[in-house]
Amino acid sequence: MVESQARLGGDRIPALIRLATGFDIEGAVFDLLVGGTAEPAPAERTAAISFFAFPPGRITRLEGVADLEALPHVHGVRFPFAEGDVLPPTRHSGSRHGHVIVTGGTAEEAERLAAETKALLRVETGSAVLNAVRAAPAAPMRPERTLLLIGHLTEPVRIAKELGLNVILVQHKEKFQPEQAELADVTLIADYTDWSVLEPLARAAHTIWDFSAALSLTEPGLEPAGRVNDLFGLGGTGFEPARLLRDKLAMRRHLAAAGAPTVAAEPLTDRDSLAAFGAAHGYPFVVKPVDLTAGFALFQVTGPQDVDGVWERIGEARRTGMDRGSTMYAVTEFLMEQYIDGPEFSIEAFSFHGRHTVVAVTEKLTGGGHFVELGHAQPARLDPADEQRVVEAVGEFLDAIGITDGPSHTELRLSSRGPLVIEGHNRLGGDRIPELVQAAYGVDLTRYALAWPFGLVEPMTERPKPIAAGCVRGIVGRPGRVAAITGADELRAHPSVLALDLAARPGAVIRPIQDNWDRLGLLAVTAAGTDEAVGLCEELLATVLTVSIEDEDR
Repeated sequence: MVESQARLGGDRIPALIRLATGFDIEGAVFDLLVGGTAEPAPAERTAAISFFAFPPGRITRLEGVADLEALPHVHGVRFPFAEGDVLPPTRHSGSRHGHVIVTGGTAEEAERLAAETKALLRVETGSAVLNAVRAAPAAPMRPERTLLLIGHLTEPVRIAKELGLNVILVQHKEKFQPEQAELADVTLIADYTDWSVLEPLARAAHTIWDFSAALSLTEPGLEPAGRVNDLFGLGGTGFEPARLLRDKLAMRRHLAAAGAPTVAAEPLTDRDSLAAFGAAHGYPFVVKPVDLTAGFALFQVTGPQDVDGVWERIGEARRTGMDRGSTMYAVTEFLMEQYIDGPEFSIEAFSFHGRHTVVAVTEKLTGGGHFVELGHAQPARLDPADEQRVVEAVGEFLDAIGITDGPSHTELRLSSRGPLVIEGHNRLGGDRIPELVQAAYGVDLTRYALAWPFGLVEPMTERPKPIAAGCVRGIVGRPGRVAAITGADELRAHPSVLALDLAARPGAVIRPIQDNWDRLGLLAVTAAGTDEAVGLCEELLATVLTVSIEDEDR
């Protein structure tokens, strides 16, 4: 006896039993629980599972998956990789590359068919060496250059390594990509939004590797990173400033208590609280989730006639939850706040030991009866006096919140009452805004964010001068089903295109636009001036990219 478990076998053994004998051992467990019977049957044929094992590395060529699935003796194929993915080394059963399940008349026949079937899957890798998720770093780590990075995409990990940093990456399982483990020195897969999970991991990592900085550049990781900074006294942004920026109602109350410019805001409790807020503070006003982004579940109440409709839509948003974008968010509490009029801007700034440098003022391009951001342009086409008012308002806001170091993305409107902040974030802006900043000002904010805690960059002593301009436009379409998309390759090859992101795919259903997640994609371009960049972006979308949408009539 080697070992025994009071459970079913793994490695798809129950499926092999069912294929070989017709006896469903998994179903039998539940049949017995309700008083049924379970009679194993004799084997009528042989079933076998065989596992793929390819050289580790990035897949450069992949063919044959469909051929395997079409064979009559094949009853299951699993190969969860595509071209461009990285195959890890096979060190244990959990890192095997997939399997095929076959049946044959005898054990010998099944074994032969399995080998012949696996040979039909053609995989070529570009490298024979890969560092996957490791129990220990490949080389000794230097505490003074070790970063605990919470969440985010692969590119910041790559930049951190280019800067010479050791990286301990804590990543959520839904966001993990094999390349991240290849780049990072240590990779921990965990729900970092749960402090009861993250705290013991952070303590263990600090004990072992003594990291000297912790940060996140992704919204769900900002508060957890703040907790880690507070726990070990690392400096940077702590939990409380991050919480104030995430919790928009707490932010409003804090600004009011500090005497900083703000608007009236109250928690939403029931239908009657909507009517009461309008009566007390006037119409229009805005209702939005306390801690979500991208315009999700954001409603405007223009008068008493809107109260019932908005209350119904709030209930629908709570029932549906966050059904697109980042599902790591939950839709719970809402707040009501006075509507802020005027043109909207976002301000990309970086703070150096409490001194704030505005890097770029971004003009927001909006339209229609919704809050969807349809585009951004840099440098903003602003009167110098108005731009100075915006810059001063952002500095006052960051001081009030308590931001001292790192990037910030502040959204405000130049209202009839002066510059008023809508919301702020201690991270970089989304919608390809960092790419616009780099094109228009020559500043890589991601690199600054990663390098500054280690003293690898000098603080900016003055605002950078624009060297070009940039524009990003959201791609929108009418409701229906995407039939075809043409022109994408041509757009990506255009010398002035910084990025083309397409969320829509043929067959996707397009619904009426309500928030940023309903856009079909984004196009970012650069040009000599802002007018030229906006015009070029609109021209390319109008003349090069075609998204064909079908509905019942067309």
